[in-house]
Amino acid sequence: MTMGKPLTLTLPPEVEATLGDLAARRGLSTAALATDIVSSFVADQEEFIRAVADGMADAEAGNLIDHEDVVAAIRRRRAAAA
Repeated sequence: MTMGKPLTLTLPPEVEATLGDLAARRGLSTAALATDIVSSFVADQEEFIRAVADGMADAEAGNLIDHEDVVAAIRRRRAAAA
C-alpha cells in the first residue's frame, strides 16, 4: 500500500485503548490497523451507496416484486430446507 496523507483523529480513551490492544494482537501498529479499518469502512460504504442506487433505479424502472411473492418464496425455501 502506498503511503497517503496523514490524518489526525481524536478518539475516546476507551476506543484508543481497544484499538491499541487489537493492533498488538494482530502484530500491527495502531496506525496500520486504523488504516485497514478506515479503508474497509470506506469500501463498504461505497458498495452500499452503489447497491442503494441500483435498487432505486430498479424501482424507478418498475422492477419490483410484490411483498406476497417474496414471503411465498421465503416460505418455499424454508420448507425445502427443513
